[in-house]
Amino acid sequence: MYYLFGDVITNGKVLPNYYVGIDGEYITEVGTEPRFKQAPVYYEEGNYICPGLIDVHIHGVHGLDFMDVDQPKRFSTMASHLARHGVTSFLATSRTSSMEDLLLFLDEVSHFDHQNSQILGVHLEGPWISEKYRGAQPTSYIRPFSEDDLSTIIKPYHSLIKKITLAPELVEHTSRIQEVEELGIRLSMGHTDASFDTVQHVTEQGVHHMTHTFNAMSPFHHRTPGAAAAALYFKDINTEIIADSLHVHPAIIKLLYNTKGKDYVVVVSDCTGYDHLEDGTYHMRGKTLIKRGKGIYLEQGNLAGSSLLLIQMLKVLVEQCNIPIEDVIYMMTQTPIKTLTVNQKVGQLKKGYRANAIVLDHTYQLKYTIVNGAVVN
Repeated sequence: MYYLFGDVITNGKVLPNYYVGIDGEYITEVGTEPRFKQAPVYYEEGNYICPGLIDVHIHGVHGLDFMDVDQPKRFSTMASHLARHGVTSFLATSRTSSMEDLLLFLDEVSHFDHQNSQILGVHLEGPWISEKYRGAQPTSYIRPFSEDDLSTIIKPYHSLIKKITLAPELVEHTSRIQEVEELGIRLSMGHTDASFDTVQHVTEQGVHHMTHTFNAMSPFHHRTPGAAAAALYFKDINTEIIADSLHVHPAIIKLLYNTKGKDYVVVVSDCTGYDHLEDGTYHMRGKTLIKRGKGIYLEQGNLAGSSLLLIQMLKVLVEQCNIPIEDVIYMMTQTPIKTLTVNQKVGQLKKGYRANAIVLDHTYQLKYTIVNGAVVN
């Protein structure tokens, strides 16, 4: 049993000079006075104590990808690295690939026993996406969403799959949308050429999520509003945003926040595992990639994901987008977890919740991470 003392940020509020009680793997209390006076107190006066960050769209980190089948220790290595950078829970995100590789990926995730940052489940990004807006996804494996996919991939792993990104215009029968949603899997519109009317139709079928909003989708136009416009128009669509200031301009990020509010914006990294690279040209995973500043690019110039993690995006959101720190933390913790069907009590500093936390100084630099009550080294 011990206490942290400092400025607690949780549930969209800053609580100055609060105590967070931690016993074992769980939070026992959050308040202005400690109940157990003999327990040790770790004073973080002038610093922020926040819930551990949750990333629901991340492909890899530190040179590794979740689908690198030739790297058997990749899950534990990435989980450790993410914990050291403030991410305490995440969805292991796939890329468009063969059915065989997807099934192998799902099987490997199902057997991973985490010790650090926790895998909440899987986010399948493709292969049911638009070729026109494929981004960096390979063309050869893109396909329509079929009954066979339901029976061979989705149903056998429905308890593991928490989110699927697809292009709704490629779903021939809306009954399949409802069938997937009834399994507890959240469908998210992304890599899509959907019209405004198509987005409206699928939201009426229960789809209320948008993947990396504004990127890889039909754009906002005043005469032909596409998926990007629909994301702003429909209040109940939860919108991912890559907040590195490169994929989306800070002014547009602020527009999304002002329009939707913190309850409908999910900050994601979409990190591709190339965060460790110096600027230059690389040949990796069958692709030629160019690292330039924050960006990872294909030879043709397409962005191929981000090289920043959530902890770095936090500073962008506060300093460049002028969003209050308490709302930024909310969009990296509570909003992400609310969009998923998971039984884990994470995303808040609250009695009975897992003791996952980060401590930031007042320049938003990470001091350390706590996972299940223990400081991560």
